[in-house]
Amino acid sequence: MLFHSYLFIFLLLPLTLVCYYGLNHMNRPKAALSFLTVVSFIFYGYNNFFSLCILFISILINYGFVTVMRRQPQKKDCPLGSPFSQYLFPALF
Repeated sequence: MLFHSYLFIFLLLPLTLVCYYGLNHMNRPKAALSFLTVVSFIFYGYNNFFSLCILFISILINYGFVTVMRRQPQKKDCPLGSPFSQYLFPALF
């Protein structure tokens, strides 16, 4: 499914917007985010199941990295965690 296809514009997008804002209106923000996650998987997997597998594997790998990073103690003197790191990395390249 493409962003400019009729199926997306006239079916998926309106249905997604109505359901998302409806769930938020009913004070169910976690359900709304879960709904968006499911709809995103449907959107990306509609044309090619392989792209859905790549997306799912990427999510699992990123979740694993974050889990490992959270276990590490934070270092206060690390330049990578400083507010100036956004200026440091471009200067290196």
